[in-house]
Amino acid sequence: MAGDFNLALMLTVIKIMLTDKQELLEMAPINHCKQGKTRLKAMTLVELLIVVSIIAILASFAYPAYQTQVIHGNRSVALSDLVRIQLYLENGYNGGYSDGRDVIMSGGSCQLCESNNSHYLITIVADNHSYTISADPQGNQEQDSCLTNRSEIITLDHSGHGKPKACWK
Repeated sequence: MAGDFNLALMLTVIKIMLTDKQELLEMAPINHCKQGKTRLKAMTLVELLIVVSIIAILASFAYPAYQTQVIHGNRSVALSDLVRIQLYLENGYNGGYSDGRDVIMSGGSCQLCESNNSHYLITIVADNHSYTISADPQGNQEQDSCLTNRSEIITLDHSGHGKPKACWK
């Protein structure tokens, strides 16, 4: 009985070897090794477009907020420069403020200031009894929300009054 089975198996193998390839493929079980569907691990164009559009939406909200914070930060530096200049002028008062102004504005630029001339241009007008320190916004700083128009500048005078009030809050 076992011999008949082996003989039948050998005849089947010989028959397979002699038959056409198409018949061989029809006899082989196709889904024997892999059960289920395989999927490539990659992004489709639609998925990529969704991700790009989400990033664009987030950037459209984040970038203007970032610009506003940069403008406010530059204004804070300019305000601290004005107060620093005021303290220097008051400490160095000796019958007038002009000598202090000349030391601070040596060479046409502010020696005490941390702000960049590309953000604010600092000027001092001083005489024996009073002074006015000004910060004129430059470039993107002209878009500061505390300024009502582009020709407005931030000032601090000898009595400690700063204008415009919205910038000093």
